[in-house]
Amino acid sequence: MPALAVLVYLFLYAPLLVLVAFSFNSGRLASSWEGFTLAWYAQALADERMQASLRNSLAVALATTAISTAIGTAAAMGLRRAGRARAGWDAFLALPILVPEVVLGASLVLLFAAIGLRLGMATVILAHVGFSISYATVVVRARAAGLDPTLEEAAMDLGASPLRAFFAVTLPALAPGILAAALLVFALSIDDYVVTSFVAGVGATTLPVHIYSMVKSGVSPAINAVSTLLLLSTSLLLFAAWALEQGARMRVALAPAVLGIAILAAPFAASRGPVASADRVLNVYIWSNYIAPETLRQLEQRHGVRVNLDLYDTNEAMLAKVQSGNVDYDVICPSSYAIQVLIAQGMLRPLDLSALPHLANVDPAFLDRAYDRGNRYSVPYFWGARALRIAAVGLAPWIRGPRCGTRASSAASSCSTMPARPSAPR
Repeated sequence: MPALAVLVYLFLYAPLLVLVAFSFNSGRLASSWEGFTLAWYAQALADERMQASLRNSLAVALATTAISTAIGTAAAMGLRRAGRARAGWDAFLALPILVPEVVLGASLVLLFAAIGLRLGMATVILAHVGFSISYATVVVRARAAGLDPTLEEAAMDLGASPLRAFFAVTLPALAPGILAAALLVFALSIDDYVVTSFVAGVGATTLPVHIYSMVKSGVSPAINAVSTLLLLSTSLLLFAAWALEQGARMRVALAPAVLGIAILAAPFAASRGPVASADRVLNVYIWSNYIAPETLRQLEQRHGVRVNLDLYDTNEAMLAKVQSGNVDYDVICPSSYAIQVLIAQGMLRPLDLSALPHLANVDPAFLDRAYDRGNRYSVPYFWGARALRIAAVGLAPWIRGPRCGTRASSAASSCSTMPARPSAPR
């Protein structure tokens, strides 16, 4: 049995061990070890977009943890006295857990659009709180089920008010369950991608969304370094909580707790301030790694604006968010077929070509394309080609020649401007 337990734990934690090990690998591929390096940690610390997405993830996770744990604790205590209505409340509580995340994300986008709430950090936090409350309530309720109600009654018999009895007797007994609920909510929030991809707006790109958007151009091993630091910080906080539960002195748990909090706070301390006032903001929605950070810095310094760069992983995700009608993007960079859809739906603003003197320097082969005649709504930004390799074995007999063939097609991305909004900068 001990050997079986070791195998089970190895199966559970082996992926984490591999991630930590390859965060120090000098090679980009995880298929082979090429030597020890700290370069990926340096790259992660220097990557402003990754740092910004990590700050967003931590801010959302911390806010979600605080709100959901407080509401979940109150709900768990209330359900102890629900009586006959408990079955109905249990079913209502289970809905966010059972509903698929895609359905939940789409419904939240429609809800936010209906009430006129623009997508951003607030909508991400509200969405995360919405699906996290159920998890927090279930965990705290399981702890509350094992409490002896006579302890609280005895405290009130001795003269304590119900509120004081709760804080002096019930809350300390619930503390392990509340801590477990908080840790679970934090993990769920910081890891969520599906719901966040629906409800994130300007300046609200989280780390999971950033990682998924990098798939198109290749995920950097710097992600391993960031993940290792997150794993280290949460492990230190867990150790501190465990030490306190075991009755250790405060100074024993203080050092790992402070170190864990310091690691989590590092992205906030390392953030650079805005280069321009809030009334000079340009909100851009684009594929990952399509604009170099140095280009953005030069643009901000030259024109005195602050650029909010948000990333998407697919054209379909971009279309779904733009079509919701409650996002504040000024410039979007979709593929050519997506531009056709947006033009047909009247969601793009015509360009002022007189303000684009360098457009004349673009090769005419990339102008006046079929998806936007006269470049009324878009200018070419990126042009590439993709190939599909087809194995001819087992296909129709009309395929001749070598065993493998290729089918190539072109792919274009252009930048377009969104319609003017009352609050949009001019």
